[in-house]
Amino acid sequence: RYHNISNSQYICPNDDEEADRLIRTHEALKNFWGGLFHSPVEEKLRRGAQVVDIGCGPGVWLLDMAKKYPKSHFVGIDFSPIFPTDGLPENLEFVNCNFLDGSPFNDSYFEFTHQKFMIAAYTEEQWEEKAIPELLRITKPGGWIEIEEGDAAITSNGNSTQRIANAIKNYFKSKDLNWKIGESIPLLFEKTNAFSEIINKKRTSAFGKKGGITGQE
Repeated sequence: RYHNISNSQYICPNDDEEADRLIRTHEALKNFWGGLFHSPVEEKLRRGAQVVDIGCGPGVWLLDMAKKYPKSHFVGIDFSPIFPTDGLPENLEFVNCNFLDGSPFNDSYFEFTHQKFMIAAYTEEQWEEKAIPELLRITKPGGWIEIEEGDAAITSNGNSTQRIANAIKNYFKSKDLNWKIGESIPLLFEKTNAFSEIINKKRTSAFGKKGGITGQE
C-alpha cells in the first residue's frame, strides 16, 4: 500500500510490512551508532525537554526515547498514521500531518528536533524551501536539529551490484530526489546562516553479512 499525498514524492510503502522494516532498521542503526542520537542534549533530556521526531513512521525511536527520558515530552509526526495509538506512555503523542504543508506547532517550541531518512520523501527543492525552514521555525534558539540520512551511493566491484546501484540512482533521479542528499544537507544548512554550529558525522557500512545487522537490513 502506498500513499496518495499530492506534494510528496515518498517512494516507500506505508503498510505493516514497511513498518516492520523500519523497526528492524531502527534496531540495526541503534547498534551501528551505539545510541539513539548524537546531539549533546543528554542533560536537557534528563531535566525535561520538548522533543519532536519528523517522519516518525511506526514511532519506535520515540518509544525508546520516551521510556529512557520520562521527564521529557515527545511528539511524533507523519503523514501516514502507521504509528501506535494505544498503550502509549504519558510523555508521548503522535500527530498525523504532512510536514511539507507546515506543522501545527508554535515558533521556537522544541529544544530537540529529530528527523531521519527523508531521502525518499523530499526533493532537494523541498528540503531547501520547505523542510529546513520549518525545522528552524519550530526549534528554539540554542536548540538542536539532528538529521540522520543515508544515501544511495553504492560502490562495488561486482557487475550485478553495480547494475542495482545504477537502477536505484536512476529511479531517484526520475522522482526528482537527491540520491546523495546526505552530502548536501550541511551545505543547505550553511546557506540559511541560521546555525551557530554544524556537525557532520559520516559512516559507511558493507552490504550483506559483511556489514553485520546494519548491512543485512
